[in-house]
Amino acid sequence: MIYFISDTHFYHKNIATARGYTVEEMNAELIHNWNSVIDASDEVYILGDLFYRATIEQANEILDCLNGVKYLVVGNHDKHYLKKANFNSSHFKEINHIIEFNYESYHFFLCHYPVIDWNRKRYGSIHLYGHVHENNVPQHILGPQTYNVSVENIDYKPISIDTVIQIINKQKE
Repeated sequence: MIYFISDTHFYHKNIATARGYTVEEMNAELIHNWNSVIDASDEVYILGDLFYRATIEQANEILDCLNGVKYLVVGNHDKHYLKKANFNSSHFKEINHIIEFNYESYHFFLCHYPVIDWNRKRYGSIHLYGHVHENNVPQHILGPQTYNVSVENIDYKPISIDTVIQIINKQKE
């Protein structure tokens, strides 16, 4: 199965506090939620901001704990650890700023940021994004085939592609 998640912000103290956790509690809850949904063979598209101010050792340790085949869409807070020589980028099958793929009859356009226009939008392409955390981008601006997969919007655990398709189809009604 394919899943999506964004803006986990492992090790981000201010985000943890805003979410009602300590950093340790937030990290543990996110790992638990992730692994309760994701099996080793599942694919997980992470739409950016996986860590914030984590050491390279902490980043590698968290990635060792997370199930699934991981793809990273680079967010604004990901550049720090991705550039370090001792970061184990083999945790990811792909690292890119934009990832596109087809699933059944749907085309997916993944970017950390919400964008107004994207490849194949007028043909019904689904645009998934994060970055803004809350689901407060006016839907009439982005269109009905967009969805924010920031953890705050998806109950702090990865969301399946089938659930995303159901949400998008309902938004298009």
